[in-house]
Amino acid sequence: MPTDRQRHRLEGALEATDLEASIGGILPGLESQTAALYLQGPFWNRQLYATDYALQTCSDAELEARCAREAGSHKLRIRELRAITAGILLASTIVGLSVFGLLGLLGALACWLAFSWWLRRRTLVADREASRRTATEPLLETYETAENPPSEDSGRIRSLFSLTPPVERRLEAVKTD
Repeated sequence: MPTDRQRHRLEGALEATDLEASIGGILPGLESQTAALYLQGPFWNRQLYATDYALQTCSDAELEARCAREAGSHKLRIRELRAITAGILLASTIVGLSVFGLLGLLGALACWLAFSWWLRRRTLVADREASRRTATEPLLETYETAENPPSEDSGRIRSLFSLTPPVERRLEAVKTD
């Protein structure tokens, strides 16, 4: 359960960004140094969870920026789209392999590439929406510190199959908006 101060900070961030969610609780993130906010539940009853590390390291402006990012994600239904994408691709792989063999596998691969490209674009749109709702500088700071840091070994193939764009691309999209 969140303390009164933690609840007050989260409520302030929710109000500032018009995120339609209730406060669900605080998750442990101190040991892994994970500073993140998570939306859980169906789209009509979202609950916001924050890690204790996020509440310790993020300023109020950074919490508002993270809430604005989650509001953009909620508005575009990215969480639901990822689940639907995974279900469609699993079904198409099973049917494709059982009916068409290797051709079905190539079709499922093409579908995965198309859906992953589309979801990466939707994520960038949610980032731009967050930069319009809140100050850009705290949003950039939270991406640089809270997201997975840019890695030099992440190759072109990995980014091609990923459902989320690399942090460098997300930072670039927010800066240019």
